[in-house]
Amino acid sequence: MLACAASPRAAQRPPTEDAVLIDQLPTPRAANVHPLTADERALDQQRLSRGVATLLDGRFSIRTQRLFVLGGDGDWIAVQHGARDHVETRMGGVWLDAPTANEDVTAMVWRTGQPPSGYLALAWLQPADNADPEDRSQVFGYFELEKRVGAPEDKDNPKAGMFGGAPRR
Repeated sequence: MLACAASPRAAQRPPTEDAVLIDQLPTPRAANVHPLTADERALDQQRLSRGVATLLDGRFSIRTQRLFVLGGDGDWIAVQHGARDHVETRMGGVWLDAPTANEDVTAMVWRTGQPPSGYLALAWLQPADNADPEDRSQVFGYFELEKRVGAPEDKDNPKAGMFGGAPRR
């Protein structure tokens, strides 16, 4: 279950300050999750943001992001399901058939139709080849996206609505 918590988001507001859609997503409190400040795990944060931009392949630009770390004993499935439930059930989001993985990140993208941007993503960093095997923590984040002019038409994910949330269209 998700609950709201204060987070140091000011450092994670590039490139715009006017995004409000992402603020509707509460900080996951499922298990051992804490928001990352701008200087915590900076290389992982950069790798995640670059990986998301590469994964979206010019279809979307990142308006803003909120990044977190899930401790090694945290419940990743609860974080994923909590985010999906919130976006689909409470925000009317539809899971899109968008690129979902590359060597650095895995992501889910939703169209919400809510202003200002109408698109959100949950993305998580894949462990680096040189990662400490003892460190089972995971960096992940919420991303508010803006569809680029000329981007392909949205397609709903074939699994959209199968796990609850917004009905399949």
